[in-house]
Amino acid sequence: MKKLPLFAALCLALPLCAAEQLAVNAPATTDTLKGDNTLTLDKDVVVEAGGTVLFSAKLTMTLPSDPVDQSAAVEGDKLVVTADDDGSVLVYAGGKWYQAQELTVKENDTLEVSVEAKGGQDAVKYVVTFKKGDVSSTVETDEVSGLPTFNTVVLAGEGEATGLAVAAVSTGILPPPKDGSQDAELVGKFVDWQNDSDKGGAMKGATETEISDAFAMNVGGKPSLTITDITPPEGGKPGSITVAGSYVPVSADGTALQAEAEPAPLNAINGTLYITYASELGGTATTVEEKISAGDGETKTITLPPGAIFVKARVALTEPDDDTL
Repeated sequence: MKKLPLFAALCLALPLCAAEQLAVNAPATTDTLKGDNTLTLDKDVVVEAGGTVLFSAKLTMTLPSDPVDQSAAVEGDKLVVTADDDGSVLVYAGGKWYQAQELTVKENDTLEVSVEAKGGQDAVKYVVTFKKGDVSSTVETDEVSGLPTFNTVVLAGEGEATGLAVAAVSTGILPPPKDGSQDAELVGKFVDWQNDSDKGGAMKGATETEISDAFAMNVGGKPSLTITDITPPEGGKPGSITVAGSYVPVSADGTALQAEAEPAPLNAINGTLYITYASELGGTATTVEEKISAGDGETKTITLPPGAIFVKARVALTEPDDDTL
């Protein structure tokens, strides 16, 4: 009988003594792991309230000889991905099994797995996306009580695995939107930014606020956004402002490498350009998002809506909640 191939993240269920380690926020692994493997994360990963933790892997699947016994309890606190004997793909979380729809696997099929662990107030929800060639399927679990801490990834069975990666960003760096959890795409972008020696790699020793600001502008240093030109409304035509991004590069210890700022292309930012405006100082303000296109470069000219007399521009990871100017 074949053993079950599975991808599992365990909630501090194993001692931190496994021979193999998996670095958090590192590029995906390139080695191929065969058979049973236990990998310890190089640091505990906490699913924060409002946080999103990402797990990913490419699994070469095998099928068991007998069907998975879904009535049997799975030992320990796990998230499990496995295949059933008929090729269906199963997810286990919080004492319940789920089946991916419109997707099956055959012996030795490669299955791309992406897991989002989304933290609520006191519960976690898993969104598991599978991709086989051009076919994809997503499983959303019920909320599982508690906010888990992961420290181990277990691979069991006769299959193979590669492309393992774990990503997590503090909510102090990447704040979640109101009534939601961190955007998974931004979590992935943070890993790329952090592993760039000229960007996140240059921010060692920086505070979370400094890292957040630099990541939003996609630079390795202290960023700024400046209004470089103002055109007032005239003859029935609306006014406009032009903004430009820049940053002062820093070294690994956080000190400035030079006095003069470097341009920061606005079409490469990780954050969003927001304009907050009001008709009078201290009056009720409105914040709108400005779309950045690929054609925009170091500057962006923005047409102002009627009544926009006092204006503030910024690049942020979440929408500002200012209601006055």
